[in-house]
Amino acid sequence: LIAALTSLAVVGTPAWAGTIDQQQTLQFQASGGVGLFSDGQNFSRAQTFTAGRSGYLDQVDLALGIGANRPVPTTPLTIEVRNASGGVPGSTVLATASVAGSSVAAPGGIAFRPIPLAAAPAVTAETQYAIVAYVDAPIAYNWPTRLNDPYSGGNSLFNPSLPWSTWGVELIGGVRGDRLFKTYVAPWNF
Repeated sequence: LIAALTSLAVVGTPAWAGTIDQQQTLQFQASGGVGLFSDGQNFSRAQTFTAGRSGYLDQVDLALGIGANRPVPTTPLTIEVRNASGGVPGSTVLATASVAGSSVAAPGGIAFRPIPLAAAPAVTAETQYAIVAYVDAPIAYNWPTRLNDPYSGGNSLFNPSLPWSTWGVELIGGVRGDRLFKTYVAPWNF
């Protein structure tokens, strides 16, 4: 048992994480800054996904980084799992987590960061949900995108204010993309 737990720690996945369900892990091609831009807009980013199995969504992994030549942010990044309605994040927050700037890849780098969800929400197979990221501070976090819509179960979205206003599908040079993410679902009897 100790050896099994140790091997899980090496890959950064908590021993209690469910089975990987959905993912988009292709190398990123475009930045996705999260936070307050110099023009006063506060960009939130999101990725919708369609659950492949029913159970408890107990972890998401996001490929996160800090902008090159930027200091490590002191304001944590807020991550929410929400319902989705019409292909965009809905208003119902199912789970929330915070990510400290010190736990994200070094400035200029990108790495997957496991984000356990203490209050794991129930998800239903073939139902769409959204992962939302925002911070009420100057832009520093980066949640990048892969172009050409590699994940068919959802889309990358943006919102030029904090996450309670209008969402739009993100187009970069007229091309859709998907953020880098993984979801983990534990069975109902977990």
